[in-house]
Amino acid sequence: SRTTQVYRQADVSHDFFVAEANSAEEFKERVRLFDVINGKRFKIDFALIQTHGSPYSIMFGVHYSLGSLTLDARLKDVRSIFSARASILLTGCESGRENGIAQTISRQLSTVVVAPSEITSISNIAFVEGSDQIRLIPEYRKPRIGEQPPVSMIYSKGRLMGAKRSADYLQHDVQRKSPHFSPN
Repeated sequence: SRTTQVYRQADVSHDFFVAEANSAEEFKERVRLFDVINGKRFKIDFALIQTHGSPYSIMFGVHYSLGSLTLDARLKDVRSIFSARASILLTGCESGRENGIAQTISRQLSTVVVAPSEITSISNIAFVEGSDQIRLIPEYRKPRIGEQPPVSMIYSKGRLMGAKRSADYLQHDVQRKSPHFSPN
């Protein structure tokens, strides 16, 4: 699973907290639980949020109408749980579109959020730890003929990163810094 393989890469430097949620409220409760368990001592450095998505929401649970986290969600109350170097990877299709849910989450949590621009699935993820930032770098499946190739949209504190900064963020040395892993 994605979680197990991210754990293998992050195990040396991080404790791991896995939470499943069937609704947006349950998701927020799980994030708050982390704070209760760890208090002020530890902060979240990275999050892999695996959901279905759209430009304006990410969906938890088995049915779209149950528990979506939408643009009107209020997440500022959990902002202090994330470290200054935190980054979040959303897997939900199209969740990275400009003025969408990834940008909203990035602004409200004051962190970096990476999300796909199109309908896609992730084939690999690289975990890269730097002194100033943790990066979860997705590799998307190859598009079918006629499909738009997915692009990682990267937001920092609610602002879309420019092309150069995005390219730099997505660069990594697979051999030395972080092995790829298959999420399935």
